[in-house]
Amino acid sequence: MHRVVNPPPNQTSGTRRQSIIFFHQPNYGAEIECLPTCRAEGARYAAITSGEHLMTKIRQMTSVRP
Repeated sequence: MHRVVNPPPNQTSGTRRQSIIFFHQPNYGAEIECLPTCRAEGARYAAITSGEHLMTKIRQMTSVRP
């Protein structure tokens, strides 16, 4: 989600706004799982590939109807 906060009108003189974009997504087939040292009594979530996770997020976003 992209979020921007505009400065108050009295603070805009002499300033400029810059945007820097950064996208990060692991390789599609990379397996994502809980680190063994972080598991208390088993993993809370099952292991999943990066691609499966991404496709799940996309399906959730496109299935939402107003």
